[in-house]
Amino acid sequence: MELNIFKFTLQLANLCLTTDNIPAEWRDALLYPIPKTMKWKYQLTKTRPIILLEIMRKAVVKIITQKFSQIIANNNILKEGNHAALSGGSTEVPIRIMNLIMEDAKVKRKLLWILFQNLLKAYNKIDIKMLKLAQDSKKNRPTTC
Repeated sequence: MELNIFKFTLQLANLCLTTDNIPAEWRDALLYPIPKTMKWKYQLTKTRPIILLEIMRKAVVKIITQKFSQIIANNNILKEGNHAALSGGSTEVPIRIMNLIMEDAKVKRKLLWILFQNLLKAYNKIDIKMLKLAQDSKKNRPTTC
């Protein structure tokens, strides 16, 4: 039974992609702010945003993500420290590099500024209409030399 559900979900994902027909309901999601462990006093900065998806939609997204991750990993598309989130990837090298930079700054008494940017969920919600407009405008843009 479990295998049949997986096959059905995979078929649904493939059908959505090959026909370019994604259910309208899947284009929107509700974002819920979940308060962190402290008293949040109605401040959004003290909440964790979570998006709840229907089971079938989440399964399709998971399958697509796994397939893309395999393709990216197998074809060495991401280089250097950018592959840490892929299967078989590791944060060991980027952490070691950061540690060496911090040690160097400490020994040489240099000012060091470190900025981290978390892009983990940056692309979870993309307005499909705006994406299409951006793609269409790029296609129709005259080429220049």
